[in-house]
Amino acid sequence: MIFINAEIRTDKGKICNRKLKKKNEIPAILHTVHMKDYLVKIHDKEVFKLEKSLKYNNPFLMRLLSIKEEIKEIKVLIKEVQRDPCNGKIIHINFLEILN
Repeated sequence: MIFINAEIRTDKGKICNRKLKKKNEIPAILHTVHMKDYLVKIHDKEVFKLEKSLKYNNPFLMRLLSIKEEIKEIKVLIKEVQRDPCNGKIIHINFLEILN
């Protein structure tokens, strides 16, 4: 199974997302089964690894890193991917947690 690393972020909004994109990080949202949403950020290389090896309907494991450095492994699917219409780069991703 494929793993990707994601960090929980606290900043939200257009300006913060632009700063993330300048650092080659992609803003994303993780929707969980407990009706709690996490704002996360993923590095470009992780997403490139996903695009090469998976189709969007296959589950994979996401390692969530928080400020307290706790690591959670969550099984997720890609729900939606938003791309820039001019160059095709990924702007935003929505993930959906699935039960085992």
